[in-house]
Amino acid sequence: MSTSPLPRPRHSVTPLLVALILASVATLGLLVPSVRAAISREEPPLTGVSMRIAPLSAQQPKDCPELSDARLNRSTTAVLATFTVTQAGVASFTVKEWFRGGPADLVRLSSTSPVDLEQALAAAKLDKGQVLIASRSSEVLLCGESAPYSASLAAKYYRVFEQTAPPSSSPTS
Repeated sequence: MSTSPLPRPRHSVTPLLVALILASVATLGLLVPSVRAAISREEPPLTGVSMRIAPLSAQQPKDCPELSDARLNRSTTAVLATFTVTQAGVASFTVKEWFRGGPADLVRLSSTSPVDLEQALAAAKLDKGQVLIASRSSEVLLCGESAPYSASLAAKYYRVFEQTAPPSSSPTS
C-alpha cells in the first residue's frame, strides 16, 4: 500500500483576513482627506443669513411709535454687524455679535431691485459702519429696531435679549 500525502486542509480564514485588510485600507483611504481637513487650521467657509429690506416706498418711519422693549423682543433675528459691501443687489454685513438667531458670519440684505436696496439702506442709514439689525421672518424691521449703532440702542438690545453688555459702551472690534 502506498501512502500518499494527505491534502492540506484549506483555511477559510485566509480569504476573510485578506478581505478585512482590504476593507481597512479602503476605509483609511476615505478618511485621510477628512483627517487632513480636521488637522489643518484652515478657516471654515463663511455662512450667511439672508434677509429682505422693504423698498423705500413701503417704509413709513414717520408712522412708527417709539421703540418698545416688547416690540424689539418680537424679532426673530437680531445682530450687531458692520456694513461691508453692496454688489449684485445684495448688501453684506460682517457679524460682530448675535443677539437672537444665527449663528452665521454674514448677514445679506436684498430688496425688490438693486436700486430699491440702495435707497432703503440709505433711508434706514444701514449703508455704512456698524449697525444693529433686527428682523422678523427674514424681513428687516425699520421702525427703530434696525439702525446705525448707538450706545442707547445697543443697551436696549443687550437688555431685551438678556445678554451681558460688553465692557465699554462702544461695539467690539
